[in-house]
Amino acid sequence: MPKWKPIEDLPADWEKIKSSHLAGLLTIWRERHEKMKDSTALREFNERLQREWSIETGIIEGLYTLDRGTTQLLIEHGLIEDYISRENTNRPVPQVIGLLRDHSAVLEGVFDFITQQRQLSTAYVKEVHAALTQQQGTVTGQDTLGRRFETELLRGEWKKLPNNPTRPNGQIHEYCPPEHTAAEMDRLLEMHRQHQEMGVPPEIESAWLHHRFTQIHPFQDGNGRVARILASLVFLRAGGFPLGVHRDKRSAYITALENADDGDLKPLVNLFVEIEEQAILQALNIAEKPKRVDEVLEAITERLKKKTEEEDLKDGKVIGLARRLIQETTNRLTSIAEEWEPKLKQVDSQITVRVELGNQYSVSDSDYTYDTLEEVLKKGYETNLRIMWHWIRLRYENLSDIADYIIVFHNYGSEFQGALAVLTFVKIARDRQLPDTITVTDKPLIFLAEEEEESLVERFSQWLDNEVIIGLEQWRRFL
Repeated sequence: MPKWKPIEDLPADWEKIKSSHLAGLLTIWRERHEKMKDSTALREFNERLQREWSIETGIIEGLYTLDRGTTQLLIEHGLIEDYISRENTNRPVPQVIGLLRDHSAVLEGVFDFITQQRQLSTAYVKEVHAALTQQQGTVTGQDTLGRRFETELLRGEWKKLPNNPTRPNGQIHEYCPPEHTAAEMDRLLEMHRQHQEMGVPPEIESAWLHHRFTQIHPFQDGNGRVARILASLVFLRAGGFPLGVHRDKRSAYITALENADDGDLKPLVNLFVEIEEQAILQALNIAEKPKRVDEVLEAITERLKKKTEEEDLKDGKVIGLARRLIQETTNRLTSIAEEWEPKLKQVDSQITVRVELGNQYSVSDSDYTYDTLEEVLKKGYETNLRIMWHWIRLRYENLSDIADYIIVFHNYGSEFQGALAVLTFVKIARDRQLPDTITVTDKPLIFLAEEEEESLVERFSQWLDNEVIIGLEQWRRFL
């Protein structure tokens, strides 16, 4: 049975678990934010993100259910009661909409809290809890003999009864006893203040603060939602976005918290980085549409200026990183071809396996422009292939069939922002007919000019190994 023990500070080697690229991505976003902070497009994006957070934070806790269609309707058009039907949730609709609006109001309050540059305090944590739980009257309690009963939920007050859950295997997970809660919360916030002075990166601090708070579990109920508010506060202070844990990540989220219980904070840090990175990349795709002729002309002028800048980027840091990764990719695919082709020729002497390269300036018998744009569209972002586009393919060919495994390096976004992306897909042509395109990449790998080269190469190599296995599995089915 996991026994309670006082919360621990950051591990001594905490710098080893920081992200290699999130700081650079946040820098890029802060620069972009300055240019569009007053735009309608950004305001609408933030509103949608806030509504999504408000919905998913309750679904994660099991407060209510909402089907995906209703969820999307609420995200796009607002937290309006008429959008929810009784068939699409397991709670009374007025109660659900009340919870959603409470969640949204609390998150809005976090923005105000940061603007006022207030220091995190126990009073504020209690204030957040009281606001989040306005719709809840009671909670299930447990007496000293383990018997469960309904009791009044103390909004904005530390727990007065144990709130230790029983896991599916029958074990009881012990949180901080009520008599130690106030002291542990004081310790938590004091250590958090020290971490701010130390400059601990937001991905580490948010994961640490979230996990240690849940170890204390200071309130009778509502601790998960408060923990995600605290983690969001850390990211927002760093210029990022609220930490929105989607229902699809619930299993990974719980597993990462259990790993942190065992002393390994890295999986939780990685999960938070993934969530934050996704929000930033979505934000970087925002484009404010010109509404007047003068705005269109101004946009054209800026685009021409940018074009000159883009030509200068070819010898810049991010292009240098891309060249290194392209070489790593070429070497990896070449080694596969050299090992595989002799074995296949023993079966059929007409088979060839070779590696070929191309880019936006090359002329090739296989132009992957349309395929790249189609794959980018599926992933929900924009690209400009005139800025950066380079493909590498591993080709299997016999007298009647061709199978290509393609890796594409390209610009992330319609303009250059210091970010490039890599994705993969397979094209298979049977009997020399028009080829079928098969998606391989679940999500693109993004890299930035600010990344440290060797760290990026290690991250890319792990990603590439996984992508190659998935891609070649498509070949196996074809063959």
